[in-house]
Amino acid sequence: MASASRSGMEVPVLKEDMEEGHLRSIELNGKFNIIQENVRKILSGPFRQLIAGETALKISGKPGLDAMDNIKAVHLNNALSDLSAAKKAAKASVVEAANRSQEIKDLARKAELYVLLLNGLMADLQNGPNPAAIHPPPTRLTSQQSVPSRSGAKEPVSKRRQNGAAPAVAQWKKNANDAIRSEHSSGLSQAKRKPTVQPRAPPPKPLPRPVTDEEFDGISTVLRNDGRCKLMAVNKAYDVLFDAFVNENMKKISMAELVKRGVKISGTTEMAKLKVLCSLRRITIDGNFISPLNL
Repeated sequence: MASASRSGMEVPVLKEDMEEGHLRSIELNGKFNIIQENVRKILSGPFRQLIAGETALKISGKPGLDAMDNIKAVHLNNALSDLSAAKKAAKASVVEAANRSQEIKDLARKAELYVLLLNGLMADLQNGPNPAAIHPPPTRLTSQQSVPSRSGAKEPVSKRRQNGAAPAVAQWKKNANDAIRSEHSSGLSQAKRKPTVQPRAPPPKPLPRPVTDEEFDGISTVLRNDGRCKLMAVNKAYDVLFDAFVNENMKKISMAELVKRGVKISGTTEMAKLKVLCSLRRITIDGNFISPLNL
């Protein structure tokens, strides 16, 4: 039996009690270590999230929000961003697929047209005459060779044409002919509908207006060279000037040309007839040229 001192008094301690206490301390220590490890595992994640939430809260500058709610909002925002990026990528893929589908359709249409064109060209080459048969290359014949017989000649062009072209080529030619006919008929219908414009008739030429007796008598005798100028001579000069200005469309005529046409203007009496016409405002005189005014 062991002994221990307490307050100066000796208390007897049994050996069994010491062993039981030692075992209990070991058991409690083990349980404490297990509980501490579990608590650390459980709280390690939330503590990290709490620290991240506090950091985000400090950065956002929005006091009053709960840290865990802020963490949830950050996670939700990240999820929405990922969803939006996935939606944009899917939309871009759809657009790209549609563009590729249209390109494939265009290429297929062009390929069909090229096939029809090639078939038409092949049919024309097969139905057309063979240049080699028309103009064979010159060959030298020896004494032992003879002219080849016509039994091995190619099939005549007329017989080959009776066989006809391929169905696709025939349809292609038919479509081309129909398009040409429709365009021609539409052009004819437009030409029929187009109103015909009648050409404008030229304005009628003015009729000659010879000097009347009343007009001639109204001219002063001084201008008529004391009556020596006669009305017949005035109208003769008027006829020559009217023919030159109206029928020949002359803008003006010279005195020399007027003399060539038979109008004498050498003396004062001959010049008086031009002065009478000028006084009646039928003509104007500018030096050696005469211009029409009101014929």
